Amino acid sequence: MIDEMPAATASNVAVSVVVPVYNPGRHIEVLIDSLLVQKPPPGGFELIFVDDGSTDETPERLDRLAAEHPHVQVVHQPNSGWPGKPRNVGIEAARGEFVFFSDHDDRLTPKALDQMVTMARRTGADVLIPKMIGIGRRVPRNLFRENIDRAELGADPLMSALTPHKLFRRDFLNTHKLRFPEGKRRLEDHVFVVEAYLLADVISVLADYPCYYHLRRDDRGNAAYEKWDAKYYFSFVAEVIDVIDRHTEPGPLREALLYRPYRVEMLGRLIAERTFRWDDELRAEVFECVRTLAVERFPADFHERLHVIPRAHAVALLANRLDQILDVAQRSAAVKVRPEIRNATWLNGVWRLEIDAEFVHPDGAPVRLIPNGDGWSIDPRLIPVELQAERYDTGLIKSGNVDVLVRHRTRHVEWYLDTAISPQLVAITGDPEGAHHLVMRGTADLDPTTIAAGSRLGFGRWDVHIHADLFGLLRMAPAVADTVRELTPLLVLAPRKPPQLVSPRVTGPKRRLAFKVARPPRPATKRALGLARAVRVTPRGHLAATIEVEVASASRPSTHNVLLVNGGKKVPSRRIGRRAAARAVLVAAFIRPKKQVSPARAG
Repeated sequence: MIDEMPAATASNVAVSVVVPVYNPGRHIEVLIDSLLVQKPPPGGFELIFVDDGSTDETPERLDRLAAEHPHVQVVHQPNSGWPGKPRNVGIEAARGEFVFFSDHDDRLTPKALDQMVTMARRTGADVLIPKMIGIGRRVPRNLFRENIDRAELGADPLMSALTPHKLFRRDFLNTHKLRFPEGKRRLEDHVFVVEAYLLADVISVLADYPCYYHLRRDDRGNAAYEKWDAKYYFSFVAEVIDVIDRHTEPGPLREALLYRPYRVEMLGRLIAERTFRWDDELRAEVFECVRTLAVERFPADFHERLHVIPRAHAVALLANRLDQILDVAQRSAAVKVRPEIRNATWLNGVWRLEIDAEFVHPDGAPVRLIPNGDGWSIDPRLIPVELQAERYDTGLIKSGNVDVLVRHRTRHVEWYLDTAISPQLVAITGDPEGAHHLVMRGTADLDPTTIAAGSRLGFGRWDVHIHADLFGLLRMAPAVADTVRELTPLLVLAPRKPPQLVSPRVTGPKRRLAFKVARPPRPATKRALGLARAVRVTPRGHLAATIEVEVASASRPSTHNVLLVNGGKKVPSRRIGRRAAARAVLVAAFIRPKKQVSPARAG
């Protein structure tokens, strides 16, 4: 049974959720369920469903919903062909201080509206971008490393997030008369969002709470997957470029914003996997549209701002060589990231992972970098010589980046680890040309008490992944831990929270590293805590120890580490009785996690 949400009764509410709807069928139920269980922000919220002439059972379903819930309203209108008009109708009907746009086949997490409104009010945001999770859909990653109160357009990767699933201040939309282009068309959300970015005084990014699940329907019914016409589509790419040109002067900001349509909507269409399934006529039409935009709307030297691989695509584009673009696309698609965890240790309350990552060809050979004067040439297996620059300087070659993250196996939530990883050019032993390969080498620290935006990991299985951006190629792969021995499990105790057993595991024939978070066995663990040894206080003030837990399937007790969050302050500073007091604190925190326990009371 879904709990009844309090109705918003004031003339104005905190946020209006606008949902354009057209024939979603059963897929809308997931969204409805997620909206009805929302924690309301101060001021409440309203739900506005704009039915764009649905011909299935949706109109009746929405009318029943509105009859049952006072904070739900439904607007019915003839079919307009695309989401732009329904969203605009929703803006006009909205009473909220803010407006949030959701698709009819996605869903929100339970505290999403409250978290978004709270941050937007604190920062004064005109636009707030909430953390998104993609299920079968691409969503930005780098943008959601950490909260950003005042994001900088052109410096922060805002252009990676152009879908409409954001919180907008309603007065801001009305002051600037911001509305979606209407009619059956593409990229109406890009036009709207880019113009909002350029007009906003404050853009905020909410990264410490996952808010929005962007879902791919199992029947592939999302509108974005419908067949499209090349000239039709690229006329709307040109419209996005028009918006950028209208609001900026020639210079670094304009070039930074133009990177997105050039790299993603233009070159990206030519090298996408489905390009190779198109017939020759369609492929040639797309190529001609992209080349025309590149020549007419971008500076002649714009391609020189790109990284190694996209620059090669652009050189072939300007040379009118579709065959060379497809050739480089196939070569680069075969390149994979080889992520290796060379060692993993438990150190001062964190797991420290020693990382190596590099790009390799399908046969395992590294991508070679050949000395060329004071710079480098690129492996001709990757880029034909005729598409390369005269030379690439070392700064460009080493400008890659590697991140380490953990991803929940079923919820798909991701959190970044703290890393200290840097590029190294390493000579390839015995190479006749003195070639090197680029190795991203360093460490990543997983603090089990703070990794989830200052909180602990949730229960379940968390897989470790390496996300590499090298030479302009993006790759992600599970972390391989061939040489890592099995790691000691960790018992995490924290005030007012249930105990957690975090078990690192190197699993399967491919030796992938994962962390399983579960509830610990209470009777055996309670006894073991009373005999804790190697008790100490970590640099972060946690109380750490080692215990031996009896496991039914094992012939002898299993060694576990223990971490009591902020427990160090509960232990007397004097040496006399310190270990006994620490053991008592550990036991008390385990059996009564909802209470703060002092050493005196623990005894």
